[in-house]
Amino acid sequence: MCSSTVTTQDNEGSLYAVLGVSMKATPDEIRLSYLRLARMWHPDRRAGDITAMRKFQQIQCAYEVLSNAKRRAHYDLQWLDLLDVEDYLERFQEFILTANGLGLAVGEMALCSEHGIGPLAEGTAGRPTPIKAA
Repeated sequence: MCSSTVTTQDNEGSLYAVLGVSMKATPDEIRLSYLRLARMWHPDRRAGDITAMRKFQQIQCAYEVLSNAKRRAHYDLQWLDLLDVEDYLERFQEFILTANGLGLAVGEMALCSEHGIGPLAEGTAGRPTPIKAA
């Protein structure tokens, strides 16, 4: 199993760069790029070349993470500032819908009497207290 941790914040060290695809690449584009690069850098084609073996391992690791939708979404969280709004909403739609279904909405009415906010809190006389987004 490979580690998908990338310490640099530029796109050069990303798993997308290893496969030579953009962050908006479809699963088919990722797969095709993986197949092309794996064929090119396979250790059997370059016997005894340590660089080729390392490159092949990087390619396998990148494909292992990016081909799995859940692992890709988790990996993409570190690159969040590079995504545009439409791509962000598309990638994290399932998370947003789940949070909404659980009633976790920022900027909406809070219903929490334990922390002294919301319509059930003392002194609010039944008036809801909104939570301001940070």
